Amino acid sequence: MWHEASAEFNVSEIPAKWEKEDAVILASQEERAYRKPPLSSKLIEEISIHQRIKILSQIALEEYGQFTFKKSSVTQGDSLECYAGFKIIKPDGREIIIDEKQASEEKFEVDSKVRFTDLKLAIPNLEVGDILDYYIYYNYKFPTFNFYSFDPAIFILRKKYPLVYEKIQFAVLRRCYINLKTLNGAPDFKLLKSGDVDVYELEYSDMEKIEPFPWFYPYRSIPTVKFKVTYASPAAAYQYPNLLDQANPGVLNDNVNNGSLAKYINSYMGAIPDFSGLKKYMKTNFKSEKDHSKLVKEAFYYQRHNLSVKFQEYRNINGNNTIGISPFYFVKGLSSYFKKAKIPYSYIVGAPKSIGIVDDIILEEEVMIGLKVSTNPPIYITSFTTHSILNELGERFDGSEVLVSSYVNTGASTFSKEKLPQSTAEDNVSTTFVDWPLSLSGNMQQINITRNVTGIPRLMDQELLMDIYDYKHEEQEKYDLKPPTHERTGKKLEETRKKLKEYQEERSKKLSENLTTFCEVHWDVEIDTVHSLNILETGRSIENPKFKYEFVIETDELVTKVGPNYLISIGKLMKKQLELEKEYEGDREFDIYMNYPRSFISDISVEIPSGYDVQGIEKMSINVENGSGLFRINASFEDEVLRVRVEKSFKNDFEPAENWNKLLDIINAASDFSELKLLLKKQ
Repeated sequence: MWHEASAEFNVSEIPAKWEKEDAVILASQEERAYRKPPLSSKLIEEISIHQRIKILSQIALEEYGQFTFKKSSVTQGDSLECYAGFKIIKPDGREIIIDEKQASEEKFEVDSKVRFTDLKLAIPNLEVGDILDYYIYYNYKFPTFNFYSFDPAIFILRKKYPLVYEKIQFAVLRRCYINLKTLNGAPDFKLLKSGDVDVYELEYSDMEKIEPFPWFYPYRSIPTVKFKVTYASPAAAYQYPNLLDQANPGVLNDNVNNGSLAKYINSYMGAIPDFSGLKKYMKTNFKSEKDHSKLVKEAFYYQRHNLSVKFQEYRNINGNNTIGISPFYFVKGLSSYFKKAKIPYSYIVGAPKSIGIVDDIILEEEVMIGLKVSTNPPIYITSFTTHSILNELGERFDGSEVLVSSYVNTGASTFSKEKLPQSTAEDNVSTTFVDWPLSLSGNMQQINITRNVTGIPRLMDQELLMDIYDYKHEEQEKYDLKPPTHERTGKKLEETRKKLKEYQEERSKKLSENLTTFCEVHWDVEIDTVHSLNILETGRSIENPKFKYEFVIETDELVTKVGPNYLISIGKLMKKQLELEKEYEGDREFDIYMNYPRSFISDISVEIPSGYDVQGIEKMSINVENGSGLFRINASFEDEVLRVRVEKSFKNDFEPAENWNKLLDIINAASDFSELKLLLKKQ
């Protein structure tokens, strides 16, 4: 890696324009190779990175002062070889090679069959002004299959630090299929060498660093390259669900058309067994029901139950507190039932907002699937979690442009574009009620918090703060939910009872830890304890879509004694606000992407001890509003109660870069208020 490196890896000087940066990447080379040696029963994937970086600040020194890489291993027929090299080039030209054998081991165990070890290596003698030249190489070997998709490779061509030169190269067997796309002005790959193994190369230079502005999707803004290699026999390429250009192995496929997407959806749906029991449940309970909207509703909630809640208690007691729901399995069961019940529906295909638009889909991993049911009005099924609500688009599909199949219950054939409904800031509201019976007799303050969360943000709070025992009663009788002890006898019954008891004993502790983490992330105050979590409304149905819960925070950081008076940190009662470094308050280069529009409301009530007046309320008369959002405060003091209502909203999920100053007005107003203190003056 060092002796055969290109001339760019001999460069030691940086351009004058980057002398004040924290670091400069002088040269970078990333290589991939996908091959099967003759007469071998193994597929081989090789991945290497070689970088040469000039360290110009303490920040970069700390970042590059330690490396983590994998240890060579052999597991169940698979093997991994790893080689790494690190050397320091001092300003006087001296080279110091670091012995990678000094690395310490850190072992991980995913389950009884999957274990791996990382190596951590500290880089001694690295100083500001040095050049670090390092490489890490991995060689994976695993049994040959007639169809195998390697993990996708995604490269963002602008880095955290300025870059002088980079080369990306991959070599692939001619028999392999290659899906590849370059985006946002990235240069194209060139065929460097052809034969039994084709080699593709991309070179670029003189790239400025990425400024870490908030609300930024790199894959949609920065020159990006993504590709995926699939090893497949001709027959397997047609047999397995995929987005390959099946007629042209060895040729770069940079376009997945609607016909390919339709074929992929049909193939995937055909490959998934329909084991959900949904048809039987609907026939047993709703045989005479004719209203399609009601049938869709009942089918959706049964599918949610059957793929998640039904197994959740068993998984909890066995150490798995979450269960993912596969959208494809969810959709498979529903579409099979709709077809049998003659309820017209279409498939929806989209791409993750953070990755790109539906026209840019090139990898199977980018395909998102949902259903549009042709009721009046139409019903969208695109959110697949334990707590999803029917017709709730969810973060993945909210306001997205998607493809909707034109067929009715016969199989996907063609697609038309459609923009899905967009939620509003009024739909996605997090309301926090703060009740503070202010005490001046001691330092510790008890704050009573009640939160109502509606729309998309509710799902995160639910996942963190609820478990099966908070919502089990809602589904137990309707779906005849059996306990984990059902049909167990002897030692298995005894073992299950033991696990149930252990889980119940640990349950409150675990949820309390989650709540503490939640509060530490969302409140800008040192919290002593958090306790008394109580779920008031689970928020899991159209009829009751609000997740409501309460808890208590105790902290001693909100009151400061000043002679006979007191300062109270009223702004800290609002949730933590985004704070920006000065350099990010100027013009912005990239457009602004948010996951969804949203609003935050804080209703704060502080019971002021008698004998004190509140001074500084006039500072809380704030109203900043523009087309991008608002920040507004209303405050009053009456009957010894200080009441403050804080409203903040972001109205859109996308803003052009030129609207950054509008958002800055809101961000800065909120940040200023978060630091505000009021004086309690003794009468």
